[in-house]
Amino acid sequence: MTAGRKLILDLKGMDLPQALRLAEQTAGVAGGFKAHDLFDTHGVAAVTRELKKKGALGVWVDYKLHAMPATVAERAKALRDAGVD
Repeated sequence: MTAGRKLILDLKGMDLPQALRLAEQTAGVAGGFKAHDLFDTHGVAAVTRELKKKGALGVWVDYKLHAMPATVAERAKALRDAGVD
């Protein structure tokens, strides 16, 4: 997230085209986007990459990871490698 940009917009219930339009319209204003169901539908890397192309400064996903420590570590690494902030 970029310092000074504290507004995080929730994309809950949006489809990918709506989310991308919002990212484009708020480029430079919103500090980031909170996305959950979009990741389940389209995949972490695709959504993160596309939102950032449209101007998202950050993408936040609360995957609510509750599992064995090794599994949580693997999921966290996958999210990081996909570009999630």
